[in-house]
Amino acid sequence: MNKSFNQNQNQNRNHSQKQELTQEQSFLSEQFYKRAMDMGCPQSEVLRENIGKLINKFDEVFTFSLSSKNVEAHCFEKSLFRFMLEFGRIFLMIFFLSQGTGDVGKKITTDDGKVFKRYRMRGRDYVSIYGKVRINRWLYWSKGNSGIHPLDERLNLPKRFYSYHLQLDSSSFWLWIF
Repeated sequence: MNKSFNQNQNQNRNHSQKQELTQEQSFLSEQFYKRAMDMGCPQSEVLRENIGKLINKFDEVFTFSLSSKNVEAHCFEKSLFRFMLEFGRIFLMIFFLSQGTGDVGKKITTDDGKVFKRYRMRGRDYVSIYGKVRINRWLYWSKGNSGIHPLDERLNLPKRFYSYHLQLDSSSFWLWIF
């Protein structure tokens, strides 16, 4: 039974990835996008795409929940957990998109008088309990100094790519094991 369950799940996932938004889903997606704009989020096609992914994922989970008649509870729970992680990753991406790129103007002057000019966009990975997302943000740079990423500072992002929450959870996990 688990084998057919996994095959059915893979078919549902493949169908969902190829599926375009229905008319109702498109309307809902546009309403969420307008709400994001009303709340001051920067306009972005990536934001619009992630809202569409979220709506598709909800439809996929809802359909999966209704069509899982001959599935053992623990198998359904395992799949549901994976869906929830995917939801979390999409919401995390929407959160980062809503924060902008950290553009604070053409230059930054630090408290000690150093001037850093807006140099270029740089991406960084952020690995959380929900998975990995990519964050694009501005680098301000000055010769002879390390660069500054205002978005990283504003959001208190860790120096390395593992989220503080993931670091705490993994250290707690190892304490629990031993």
